[in-house]
Amino acid sequence: MTQRVTDEQARILADGDYEPVVQIGIGTTINVAHLASDLLAARAEIASLRATLAAVCRAGETLMLDVDKHSTGAFLSADDLYDAIAAAGGASSEQPIQVKGAEMKRLIEETEDDGFSPLMGEVVTLLCANYFYTGKLVGVNADFVELEDPAIVYETGEWTAKEYKDVQALGCKTLRVRVAAIEAYGIIK
Repeated sequence: MTQRVTDEQARILADGDYEPVVQIGIGTTINVAHLASDLLAARAEIASLRATLAAVCRAGETLMLDVDKHSTGAFLSADDLYDAIAAAGGASSEQPIQVKGAEMKRLIEETEDDGFSPLMGEVVTLLCANYFYTGKLVGVNADFVELEDPAIVYETGEWTAKEYKDVQALGCKTLRVRVAAIEAYGIIK
């Protein structure tokens, strides 16, 4: 990509005795001198980063970027850094890069449980957007769960009570409920 504004042109705009202002729309002005100054600072930071990358590549060291101190580190992906290393004459994409300050710990727990399978054969309550359904869970697939002897809970009453206050059987043997409509579920009562 070629530079649209040379460093010399940017310095003239940034260091000039006047501040050129461009008006965009109604009440929106942009100070071109400030933009030129920011452009020069960004180019200097990029040049410094390239020099650091080249030195690291020559020394075969691990690159450490502190994203709190180098604003560039917050905007460059690992692929961008690998490309910069290659451009600086460094190693291949195997070059070690560590970004300090970007670490995040996550809890990852893998199970075979799809959520519904352990409840098969139990009387469950499905809390959906419009209604609460209850019945014996007898079928599960990616799209639907199937309840045997299903009922709609019109009024729960106290959650600690053993039975719902107003629950009415649907009068059918089984009912399928779309999994996407279920907001919460479990053995509640």
